[in-house]
Amino acid sequence: MIVVVVVVVVVVFSSNSSSGSSSSNDRNNDDDHAHIPNTPDPASMEAVYNDWRDTETTTNLWNLISQNSVQELSEWLAMEPLVAFSRSKDGRGPMWWAYENKKKRSSSGSSNNNGGGGEIIALLKSLGVPDTDVDAGGQTPREI
Repeated sequence: MIVVVVVVVVVVFSSNSSSGSSSSNDRNNDDDHAHIPNTPDPASMEAVYNDWRDTETTTNLWNLISQNSVQELSEWLAMEPLVAFSRSKDGRGPMWWAYENKKKRSSSGSSNNNGGGGEIIALLKSLGVPDTDVDAGGQTPREI
């Protein structure tokens, strides 16, 4: 599943990026993939995504997302995109928290200029973070 998501990331970033280091992670189109900066390899993404534990990283992610700190989160993920695949011990991660934040902001009538949480969801999706996987309780991010 993650390999398919990586192909989506290639499509999203290949039209926006003009330089970067070469990599051979994309089996279908090495030329496009060579222009994606800081793209983690699928094995690393899967390892992080399947390592469910509470860490300083998951705490920092939760804080940024719950505060709707789009700019700060975006800058962090630009430098360390693998962080976007982190999950806490209950199996939830940034995508769950982004949907939770969006729902909370929608129900409270918040008119925050940062997209009410939807901008973070779009950011995470652009990095290839899925919103269809389940947490330890069997809920997807969309069901939050």
